[in-house]
Amino acid sequence: MAATLPPALVDQIAEGNVVLFLGSGASIGATSTDPTVQVPKGAELADLIATKFLNPSYKGKPLQYVSQLAQSESDMFTVQQYVADLFAHFGPGKQHLLLPLFEWKCIITTNYDRIIEDAYRLTPKRLQNIEPFIKNGERLSQKIKTRSDIQYLKLHGCLSSINDNDIPLILTPEQYVTYRHGRSRLFDRMKELAYEHPFVFVGFSFE
Repeated sequence: MAATLPPALVDQIAEGNVVLFLGSGASIGATSTDPTVQVPKGAELADLIATKFLNPSYKGKPLQYVSQLAQSESDMFTVQQYVADLFAHFGPGKQHLLLPLFEWKCIITTNYDRIIEDAYRLTPKRLQNIEPFIKNGERLSQKIKTRSDIQYLKLHGCLSSINDNDIPLILTPEQYVTYRHGRSRLFDRMKELAYEHPFVFVGFSFE
C-alpha cells in the first residue's frame, strides 16, 4: 500500500525545503547485471560476510558483530573490498531515477553504494547536481558553487573511499563508537539542517 504524505510535507518538498535521509532499504529495486540478484540490505549483507569470512553458523547474527569477526579473521580493507565488489554490479532502479526530478535541501545516507550518484548522472532533466561529501576537509565553497548544487552527506562511508584508513565503512561496533572520526563535520551539518528543515526518512526499519 502506498504511503500518503501530509499536504504540508508535500508543500515543503515542492518548495525544495526537505532533507531526504536514505537507509539501506532505499536501495531496494536497484538494477543489476544479474537479474536474479537483489541488492543486499543490512541483515543480508551480514549473512554474505559471514559466509565469505566465517562460516554459515554465523548467519543471522547482527552486521556489526559479523563484520568485527570478519575483520579479525582477515583485515578491514579485505572486508571493505568484498563489500565494494558486492555492490559494484548495482545501478539505479526506476524509483531512484525519480529523485533527481525533485528539489531537495540536502540528501543524507547511511548507504555505501553509489546508486544515487548514478541516478543523478543518468538523469539529463535533473533539477540539481549532487555533490557527495564523505569526510572532513571537503570544503563547501569548492563543491557547492551554484544554487543547483546540493550536498550528499554519506555518513557511513562510500565505496569510492574503501582504501582510506581515516574514513572506513562503518561496519563494526568499534567503528560505530568512533563514527565521528574523520567525518564530524558531516554530522554537524546534519544537526544544523535538523534545526531548520523537515526530514523524510526512506528505507529504515525499527530493528
